[in-house]
Amino acid sequence: MPLDDEIQTIRGSTPSLFRSSISSDDLSLILKKILGPGLGILLVAIAIGGWHQIGFHEGFNIGDWLINYQGGFVRRGFIGEILYGVSRVTHVSPAVLLVALQAIIFAIYFYFSCRILQTKYNLVKYAFLLFSPFLFAFAITSQAGGYRKEILYFAVLAFVTYAQYAYTPKRFQRAFYWVLFLYPMVLLTDELGLVILPLLIGIFWNRMRPLSLGTLLYLTFFIAENAAVFLAVLFRHRIPSRQVDAIVSSLIRAGYDPKGSGGAIGALSQTTWANTRDTLSSIVNAHYFLIYPLALLLCSVAYFPLLKEIKNIFRKPGLVLGLAGSAAVLLPVFIIANDWGRWIYIFLVELFMAILVVDNETTDNPVAPGKEYPAKKVFAGSVLLILYAIFWHVPHVLERGSDWRAVFHNVPFNGF
Repeated sequence: MPLDDEIQTIRGSTPSLFRSSISSDDLSLILKKILGPGLGILLVAIAIGGWHQIGFHEGFNIGDWLINYQGGFVRRGFIGEILYGVSRVTHVSPAVLLVALQAIIFAIYFYFSCRILQTKYNLVKYAFLLFSPFLFAFAITSQAGGYRKEILYFAVLAFVTYAQYAYTPKRFQRAFYWVLFLYPMVLLTDELGLVILPLLIGIFWNRMRPLSLGTLLYLTFFIAENAAVFLAVLFRHRIPSRQVDAIVSSLIRAGYDPKGSGGAIGALSQTTWANTRDTLSSIVNAHYFLIYPLALLLCSVAYFPLLKEIKNIFRKPGLVLGLAGSAAVLLPVFIIANDWGRWIYIFLVELFMAILVVDNETTDNPVAPGKEYPAKKVFAGSVLLILYAIFWHVPHVLERGSDWRAVFHNVPFNGF
């Protein structure tokens, strides 16, 4: 059945909750009914949050995107240069343009994720993951780190995950080649975009195997292209302070004052050793090894109902190697940057996409009939789901002296 036809099957009357028991089929239908509108509301909240950050000149969620080439070539400057150019033509602040761009990128990530989820037969097993404070709501629950450039490669990953399911092999192959060909623009915007390349290739391998010689040659070419751009970016990892000043001055001329050279723009002049030293200090003084394991334990609650799918990932060599490659790219980042919550968030989103790839239980291909749940059990589960959604988060970074309560919020004991 075509993807659009599968999505049509969820339409109809919403089942009543006021019964002695409710089937998993009915619960899945309810979740599918609220998924799209829920993500739409979340997108509006994220856009409002982005607009709010312009007012206090946020140095990372805003500043990192506005790095440009006005002082010369620099890592992470590609999108910032485009925003600067459009701003000069339209006389609209680059920060205002950025808020619109971020909303579009979030919308792409949400849209393709939603399209895939709507085709799944059993959405109940995804419930805690969908309502978790990290998968879609990280920009709300960890706002200071939730608008960063990883959303750009989440949008790419969501599209590729959707395309491998919805497109014919030939069409998917053509779309994937275009993605790899254009992906250097992501690396020029953020070199950490390298982290999802192994999984992208793993998804392609999983869909198209066995790979022909011609396909391998194309992949080799595109990988070499991306590797060359990545190395060029690393060569300009650190820039002199005068180039930082040139970026700041250009933004002021364009109508946005970043309030000095701090934040992501100022960080461009820092050495890797300085970043590593600061990170090691945070690990020790902010108790990273005590707090982030607690956050990971809470994250695992959302993935536990998907344990079967996670096991199936290990039967797919392409996905295993893709996730392993992504982890290998991320591990050094944990040492040189203290945004541990973001690095965890990135890998959890990748794991979610890999699960979507292996979950073959769609609306027209159910593996097992739906189960019946007592209404009291459904009510208790709903309460737990709400508590899980609102009472904790994955902090993107920890302050000196943080303790276990840094993971929790909106709870009475958090202030003591």
